[in-house]
Amino acid sequence: MSGRLTSSPYPPRARRRGTPGAPRFDRALLDLSMSPALTSGDLGEALRAICGAAARALEVERTGVWLFDDAHEHLRSAVLFDASSDSFLPEIEISAAANPPYFAALEQQRIIAADDVYADPRTAMFADGYLRPHGISSMLDAPVRLRGRLLGTICHEHVGPARTWGAEEQRFVASLGDLVALALVADERACAELALRESESRYRLLVDGARDIVFELDAQGAITSVNPAFHALLGRAPGDWLGRHFGAVIHRDDLPLALDLFARAVGGESLPVFELRLAHASGDAVWLEFTIAIRSDAGRVLSVFGIGRDITARKRAEARRRVVGAIAPALASHGDDLARALAAVHRDVAAALPCSRVATVLRDAETGALTTFAHGEPSAHASAPAADGDGFPPRELVLQTLERGDTTVFHADVAGVGAVAARPQTLAATALRSAAGTIGVLVALRGGGGGFDAEQIELCEAAARELALAIAAARRRREEQDAAEVAAALARVGHELIASVDLPVLLQRLCRVTAEVLGCDVSHTFLRDDAEGSFELVAAHGHEPQDVEALRAVPVLDRDARGILERLQREHVAVARAGEGSIAGHLWEAYGTGSAIVIGLWQGSRFVGTQTAAYLRGRGEFGSRQIQIARGIAQLASLAIANARLVRELETASRVKSDFVATMSHELRTPLNVILGYDDLLVQEDLGPLAPEQREALERIRASAMELLELIEATLDLSRLEAGKAALDVAEIDLAAWLAEIADETSSLCERKPEIHVEWRLQPPGARVRSDAVKLKVVLKNLFANAIKFTHEGAVDVAVAVDGDVLEIVVRDTGIGMSSEVRAVIFEAFRQGDASATRRYGGVGLGLYIASRLVDALRRAIEVESVPGLGSTFRVRVPADARARHAGRGHPSSATEQGRPARA
Repeated sequence: MSGRLTSSPYPPRARRRGTPGAPRFDRALLDLSMSPALTSGDLGEALRAICGAAARALEVERTGVWLFDDAHEHLRSAVLFDASSDSFLPEIEISAAANPPYFAALEQQRIIAADDVYADPRTAMFADGYLRPHGISSMLDAPVRLRGRLLGTICHEHVGPARTWGAEEQRFVASLGDLVALALVADERACAELALRESESRYRLLVDGARDIVFELDAQGAITSVNPAFHALLGRAPGDWLGRHFGAVIHRDDLPLALDLFARAVGGESLPVFELRLAHASGDAVWLEFTIAIRSDAGRVLSVFGIGRDITARKRAEARRRVVGAIAPALASHGDDLARALAAVHRDVAAALPCSRVATVLRDAETGALTTFAHGEPSAHASAPAADGDGFPPRELVLQTLERGDTTVFHADVAGVGAVAARPQTLAATALRSAAGTIGVLVALRGGGGGFDAEQIELCEAAARELALAIAAARRRREEQDAAEVAAALARVGHELIASVDLPVLLQRLCRVTAEVLGCDVSHTFLRDDAEGSFELVAAHGHEPQDVEALRAVPVLDRDARGILERLQREHVAVARAGEGSIAGHLWEAYGTGSAIVIGLWQGSRFVGTQTAAYLRGRGEFGSRQIQIARGIAQLASLAIANARLVRELETASRVKSDFVATMSHELRTPLNVILGYDDLLVQEDLGPLAPEQREALERIRASAMELLELIEATLDLSRLEAGKAALDVAEIDLAAWLAEIADETSSLCERKPEIHVEWRLQPPGARVRSDAVKLKVVLKNLFANAIKFTHEGAVDVAVAVDGDVLEIVVRDTGIGMSSEVRAVIFEAFRQGDASATRRYGGVGLGLYIASRLVDALRRAIEVESVPGLGSTFRVRVPADARARHAGRGHPSSATEQGRPARA
């Protein structure tokens, strides 16, 4: 037998002779079966007894029990008895791969009887490694099987001459293999019993020391066992509850769910982990997370085993997070419905603490008024202002908390808070603090003597912090929304008021838009008559025409509106209610007005009237947003009325100026024409011959008179343009005749500068247009005169062309040209390129201005191109048919809109 040898070989010894085989073997088997060692559960002791008895009965040198390892790859000697020394040898290990025939025989045969171990193929492979070194000549082995599985072998080794094994010896060894199997069974049972006892001990230690509730119920739900944690978590003695139904410890709100879960479990349904509330002896709810298992026999439920883990802290933390996290969304989702938003917040706070009542008291930042929203009995679970005489929350507690700005806890039976103190109760009041200060108080009320612990107070403070932030944010949103609505309303008012400067139209629009943006029924404009000391209705909206006339007939005297007038002096906007009197005080009786806004209209520091807006028949009240809009209307309306009056005054002044200019022009032109007439008589020598010096003087007089006449004509034209009297006189124009006429009228200008070549061109030659011939003539003559004036040599070219529906006039010269600075001002009235007192060129600066305004009347503009020293080009493009374009201004009407420098 090959393997690792851990003991020294023993010399062979002679076989001892004794009792006959069969009786000896039977006696040995009987002794072993009755030996306590075999049933003690001590496997080592049992195997040692078997090996010792076997060695003595068979009279062999060694007997051993060899057992396989877990992998079934090696045999290890569990017990190896040496008869010569009457001792047990150290462990030996043999590999199963060392002798496959032997291990195959163990699997297949009941006995391995090797009379000659060197000749037997089952054992021959052990010869060199194990048999010869130990002097072994014969072996008798029996497999050890348990439940059909090979566990090892019991091996008997004979030293000395070879030995033939008889049938009784083989039967005896087979029986020993069975005894070894029995010893293994006893060992397993002993180990299992030990493990069970240890498990039960550990289980009892675990259950009794567990912080979770461990319980068992019978099939009807009665408590059959419960660990000490039952008392620790619920304040109830476990022994008092044995035999009682589990429903008695379930929180009343969760009892229907608990009974349903129990019925489903005993009905065979596999339940996941679930949560329930149990009732503490104090009345508080304790949250537990349960896991249960069913013990059954043949489909019959024997008991329900379960574990309940305390999750109250977690549920409270979740409630805190839910309460705190839900406050802002609740206020945001309910918009302007603050009562509804706070109802949701109060329900969450009441459930999380828990407590019976919750209230929020908000303080108005401007008036200091308190508004209370309460939840819980006796308010039937609806947040609303507290009922009179309810006493919750106590006003003294609220005021004290507002003043201190922190958290206050009161015991009602000690504090004496009226109706709230009918039974022992505790109140916790926490200030709602924001960046703007303390805006209110959150109050919670709890019955019983337990009061609020530190964790619950922390929840109140956390909820108060979040509630204060959410309310402040909601107020900011409301303020921003109000500001946007006010801005939009005032923008609409401004748009309406700037649409007209006609005072009656403006006032009518003011009344209409005031009623619309304030959302009221009627609006009126009263203007003050300082001389009479009264107010007169000048515009109204929302009344029937006959009612407006009736109101106009009754002026409002100062003495009838003294109170409102004094308020308007201070505030500019006042809200009047029935019985207070107002600018339209007689409306109260006529229409049953419940509320009105009176808006002061001012011109600087002068009070000029009022704008009123009112609800009829007590239909509504004006709020803060409407008052803000009214303040804006006061400014816009005052400015619009002042502008309208100023425009009217300016229009009156313009008419006076135009009439004066026309009169003066006529009066100046009459004597000037007389002077020119006498000058002509003298020049023509109708009154006698003239000396050369006299003729020269008369020509100078004529030139100066003509310049003066030109100035008067230009001033008159300017007056007509400014007064809007330059209406178009559209007629068909023969451009060839029209151009020849202009050439003839300007011939005197050409004669003064014979060195300048002047050319007049028309394309096509026979072209005709429909326009104002006089205005076009003035335009062309002014442009031509300007070109002649600023050209000393070279040429002046006048080109007139008709291209489709456009008449183009181009005047090009080779004169002094203009810089960009000069081009920017030449079309302005009374402006010249050289404005100095020593300027070289004369004129008053109206020619180009008048030309520009006349072209503007024709719905087009003048363009100019010029380079200093190289000359200038003026280009006019007007409609070939002025009638089509005169219907509307579908084009730019000023020089700047054409992209050229502005000119006057």
